[in-house]
Amino acid sequence: MSLPALKLLETPGTEVKRAVRRLRWFRRAFMEQIASVSRDCGIAFDVDTTRLAGAFLEWSAAFEAGKPAQEAEERAYVDFAAGMMFDHLLAHAPLSARTPGRDAAMTPVEFWPEAYACAVFCLNVRQAVLAQEYGEAAPESARMDDLRGWWSFRENLRETPRMAVAYLQHLAGGAPDWAEPGVFRTAPVAERPQLRLVAVNADHAPPEAGPQAMLPPGVDTVIFDLAAISNSRDLIAEALEATIHFFGVAVAADHLRVLVDQPLAAAMTHVALETRRLCPGSFGRLFRERLAQRYAGALALRPGARAAISALAEGGIAVRIALVDAKAEVPELGSALGLDPRVTLVAPAEGWDLDDIPAQSCLLASGDAARLERAARRGIYGFVIGNAPGALPLTSFPMPMR
Repeated sequence: MSLPALKLLETPGTEVKRAVRRLRWFRRAFMEQIASVSRDCGIAFDVDTTRLAGAFLEWSAAFEAGKPAQEAEERAYVDFAAGMMFDHLLAHAPLSARTPGRDAAMTPVEFWPEAYACAVFCLNVRQAVLAQEYGEAAPESARMDDLRGWWSFRENLRETPRMAVAYLQHLAGGAPDWAEPGVFRTAPVAERPQLRLVAVNADHAPPEAGPQAMLPPGVDTVIFDLAAISNSRDLIAEALEATIHFFGVAVAADHLRVLVDQPLAAAMTHVALETRRLCPGSFGRLFRERLAQRYAGALALRPGARAAISALAEGGIAVRIALVDAKAEVPELGSALGLDPRVTLVAPAEGWDLDDIPAQSCLLASGDAARLERAARRGIYGFVIGNAPGALPLTSFPMPMR
């Protein structure tokens, strides 16, 4: 999307790289940017200028302390400095929206208006500096519209210091260092390409399936996202819709698709907004009862999934099935799947995360582009399942090497 404009950046004779280091100019530019965002999205904001000054002073000190000694590193430092600016703005919280963000929002600015507006400001300043100093055109920030990305960022920000530095670089289209976002690096983090055909494994390939790839050397663990190998997501949607209807509330199909990918609290918020009453605490229990019933009667693996999982387990590969969405955690899930006993179900409540996986020893099989991208940054192999470009059927899943 095109970011709401900041006209002050276009003032003739203004060298943004230097101007942004002055509190008076910084404050004026920030106020103008917030007004522009407000007009664009229809949300009114209040600005605490004392907190804004505190964010500026801390950012300025960090900027000076981290300035690279080599001229060749200055371009990369522009990206890092913009991320630090975003980080300090979020930490000092000088901005408050008069219309609070909503977990059931349909757009990032509705979901988290303060962070969205601060990101717009930092990106615009960054782009102005790059245009003046390096002649780089300002591309559209397509990632600004990714609501799921904003959800993930807010959750991770609570646990990972300096995460905002990396996220702004991500919004700008870069490849940040998610493991150590507060460390300035002069080169982008190397990314491992997704799995490619590395060899033909004729011994494992049934005649009707044709040649298959083998797992890359060193891979000893394969993690499947449950939604990628089963109809669990469809059943979650059915159970969620039925629970919402139980409280006398309708939900449009496109909104239901959004709620399926959000925490259960988003559906409860939808009920509260529609009924103008606090959603009963029994919502979660009723939803899980309905989901358990659907899992027991209709949960099924996709074609090729059971054969691939069994072949991996028999080949000595550790197989994990990740319940990425906490809504999928019901006691009956293990028996409903009827999987090989050597397969382990891993739920979010158990603390499982991609960051816990040793790089180069694991392969993630998923249809979630964001998770696959994150895995690639960690050096984890990926296998794309689903409708995405380049996705492969489970019947083509690579077998263990001999």
